[in-house]
Amino acid sequence: LFLEQRHTIGWLVEQMRSSDPSTREAATKQLATLGNSASMPYLLAAARDDRSEVRVLACRSLVDIGADQRVVIPLLVVLVGDEREDVRRETALVFGHLSRCSTRNAARSAGAQANLLEPALAEEVVTALRRLLKDSVASVRAAAAGSLGDGGFGSIASSGLAAATADPDRGVRLAAARSLLKINGPQDHAATRTLIAL
Repeated sequence: LFLEQRHTIGWLVEQMRSSDPSTREAATKQLATLGNSASMPYLLAAARDDRSEVRVLACRSLVDIGADQRVVIPLLVVLVGDEREDVRRETALVFGHLSRCSTRNAARSAGAQANLLEPALAEEVVTALRRLLKDSVASVRAAAAGSLGDGGFGSIASSGLAAATADPDRGVRLAAARSLLKINGPQDHAATRTLIAL
């Protein structure tokens, strides 16, 4: 890499460790714009940072630059059990982002709307999101429910979502019902009952 690019990358990596969340997010996004070959080693290192909020932002950027899902998904699975609710919520959102990116890439390359995640990886993502559906924080559960619907997972996501339509939190019930509609269409009775009751 050119000396100037190395300096920029070094500065961005330091900014990713800032105590200010918006600074961390901006630096991570900017690092991802440098391209796969330039930013990949630094984002992989940041995905193993001591601070969980840095790890989850690095994972999002790894998804953005098209990093190998077999590397990113295990990093995200570890974050499902993080003690910080904002990290767990962002992890759920990154799983959805990963799935949307995979679906978009599959549609571009094959002209289909299939999910590009390998079956074993898709199962791992769904298992992690189901675990987040049982989180003690409603916003984490809602993010997980939304991501299950965004992922193109089909019926493997439906059972956890059907149970989430009975969640005590209205936002979770709404996210679960919307996801069920995306997966099963308007014939999904749990989704339609939930939406009518809201």
